[in-house]
Amino acid sequence: MSFNHLKNAYNSAQRKYIEVTVGPNDGDFVGADHMVIQAAVEYVGACGGGKVVLKPGMYSMGNAVYMKTGVVLAGSGGETVLRRIPSVSSPLKTDIDWYDWQVELEDASGFRVGGGLMLTSLEETAKTPQATVHTIIGIDGNVLYLDSQPRMNHWLGLEAKASSISSIIRADYSENWSIHNLVLDGNREHNEYLNGNYGGAIFMQDCQNVSIKNVQIRDFNGDGMSWQVCHDVSVEDCCLSNCAMLGLHPGSGSQRPVIRRNTVDKCDTGIFWCWGVKNGLAEENAISNCRIGISTGHRDTDNLMHHNRIIDTVETAILFRPERSPDRTSHRTVIEDSHIENASVGIHLSRGLEDVILRRNTICSKDGRMSVGILKEPGVVGLVLDGNSFDGVEEGV
Repeated sequence: MSFNHLKNAYNSAQRKYIEVTVGPNDGDFVGADHMVIQAAVEYVGACGGGKVVLKPGMYSMGNAVYMKTGVVLAGSGGETVLRRIPSVSSPLKTDIDWYDWQVELEDASGFRVGGGLMLTSLEETAKTPQATVHTIIGIDGNVLYLDSQPRMNHWLGLEAKASSISSIIRADYSENWSIHNLVLDGNREHNEYLNGNYGGAIFMQDCQNVSIKNVQIRDFNGDGMSWQVCHDVSVEDCCLSNCAMLGLHPGSGSQRPVIRRNTVDKCDTGIFWCWGVKNGLAEENAISNCRIGISTGHRDTDNLMHHNRIIDTVETAILFRPERSPDRTSHRTVIEDSHIENASVGIHLSRGLEDVILRRNTICSKDGRMSVGILKEPGVVGLVLDGNSFDGVEEGV
């Protein structure tokens, strides 16, 4: 063995990662809001990684906790609750340009230093919604000072508005971190809607090697979990309920997500494969009482979904979304050994799909709503149907 190999083995054996505690009344960091949790995460991240243990308690979240590379954030199960405080909003009083560091509002009451801030408006030409995410670092009257430039314009006349909404946990451009054993309460009734492309109870942007286990997410006015251009994200044994939009949202360009043994109930869509999500696995998930159970579409290819249970879907249990051209559809998708019960349609295959395999799935209707078990539009190529069974359905395929 070379000297370098010996040195690396020694360093690996000797290294001890730091562990700190956060608690409302005692701990290495004492407090019960997002700022004290963030302080602990920053400290552990600056030490090269380690563990932040959240003691039992109710933590008031006026901003997201931003995860750092190498940090484990662990709670005490159901006794550790991170709850969003009520949000406020105000129209902008003056334009904010892409390079500005401050924004003037009609009314800044209710906004807090250290709190989260989302600026929204319509893009000038296309009139499509746009948003930027910030932290408030100072307040002077109705002027808020920002930690970052928006890098886009928010102009009056284009519905420009500031809101104190934020994710509960967020990460940007980081890796090798995890979240375990806690509850995230979105306080949905008292918070504005948060677009899942910009936030969620848990939101990630350009991260990799992430593990989320045994996390309960409830009552979030947006997506439960959303990750955009993130690779090797594992979500296991989590419970998501009553989220206004998507339960689990593996987002655009994300590669190799693993979604395993999760429960999603009373969300708009249980699992939403966004654009270009490839080589993913969804297995042993239980989805119930959603508008759509699982949705897949634009260039989501080579994904495996098996042993999932989808019950009491308002519309389609598994939807292959229609695309503008055949080459943009969900090719080479495998759905097998899953149970679908009560929906308007069991599985909807849109035009242009290629080489989809549906194998050994049970599709049944106990409430009499399902007219078709598998609905195949014209132009589906290379479809394999193998051993699927139907019960109480007017027409199987």
